[in-house]
Amino acid sequence: MIGRAQLAEQFLELGLTKGASVLVHSSLKSLGWVQGGADAVVGALTDAVGPEGTVMVPNLPFRGTLTRYLETQPTFDVRSTPSLMGAITEAL
Repeated sequence: MIGRAQLAEQFLELGLTKGASVLVHSSLKSLGWVQGGADAVVGALTDAVGPEGTVMVPNLPFRGTLTRYLETQPTFDVRSTPSLMGAITEAL
């Protein structure tokens, strides 16, 4: 089991720095059991880069092809349209 503080320390040990901009391609299940789940991972990333840093994740609101998604004429709302790229992207 690992928690937010331990993850933040490990991100810094891996070379993440305060003020950095980082694009995270993630898999929560590949981290093993994290106390606090995806929210703890996001918290650890933001703790590691600090208030001057930026944490980014890929975010797609669909599965399948873009063409099929656009044919449905969806309304995208940044506040409510879910990310279908995983728990960490949804938590951020």
